[in-house]
Amino acid sequence: ASQESCEARGCCWSPVSDVAVQRSSNSTLSDPDMSTPWCFYPEDYGYTMGDVTTRANGFTATLTKSAPASPYGDDIKTLLLNVTFETAERLRVRITDPAATRYEVPIDMPIVPGTPP
Repeated sequence: ASQESCEARGCCWSPVSDVAVQRSSNSTLSDPDMSTPWCFYPEDYGYTMGDVTTRANGFTATLTKSAPASPYGDDIKTLLLNVTFETAERLRVRITDPAATRYEVPIDMPIVPGTPP
């Protein structure tokens, strides 16, 4: 990505610094590549969580789209987040559009008492 294309998408640009280039010569495979400029979304990009309702086995929350609009097309302004702790090893996360129904693949999932439909 170039700085121009990055900023045209509403992203933040962080160029390579001399310190990063010097550090990258001493890097290992586990270190991030500090010799490549970064193109990333600003902190206020995405959704904010509100109206959290706690349940015995999880929680629900409303996700509201923050500005700016995404470069990927029509953003859904409000989403519903439903998190269920089904077992000690299984977490179920569902993000849906409360204003529109959608097709969901009918997969048999074990029924956990107290799980919302």
